[in-house]
Amino acid sequence: MSVCKDESEFDAPWEKVSSAWLRRYPNPYSSHVVSSDVLERYIDEKGRLHTERLLVKQGRVPRWASEFLNVSRSYILERSIIDANKRELLSETFNIDHLKLLKAMEYNRYQPSEEDSSKTSITTLAQFASPLRLGLGRRVQKYCLKRFPEQLIGSRRGVLYVLQKQKSIS
Repeated sequence: MSVCKDESEFDAPWEKVSSAWLRRYPNPYSSHVVSSDVLERYIDEKGRLHTERLLVKQGRVPRWASEFLNVSRSYILERSIIDANKRELLSETFNIDHLKLLKAMEYNRYQPSEEDSSKTSITTLAQFASPLRLGLGRRVQKYCLKRFPEQLIGSRRGVLYVLQKQKSIS
């Protein structure tokens, strides 16, 4: 298994970031997201908002794998819990198909910055595990690790885009 951790900040309060995060699709930085459908949404007994979404993503396969893999779309399950009392957004995202090739998991935590409560801290942990043998699994994981920072930048730009749209409306 390969692991990548990232910590970053948004120059916006948690309330605005968590709202933008929920409404981040579509945006110009997520053209690979074909659809985003809410499967379930409810408020639990503690007042936390739970959301489960199905994302359909389309992407490119590395050249070295395209000859024997016919993978262009992937189905992703995204679960989130927004706790307004604790001012915390937790999310987990993972693929539900192509598991014989790769299991990709991403965990995020959004909370007010400890140094400046007008900013939002984001901690991201990504894990990639491939069951493929003969060194191919390591190659798949290495490819995912290499691309993840670029994907993370695009994801955060999408949230910033929605934040800017919110600001221009209000």
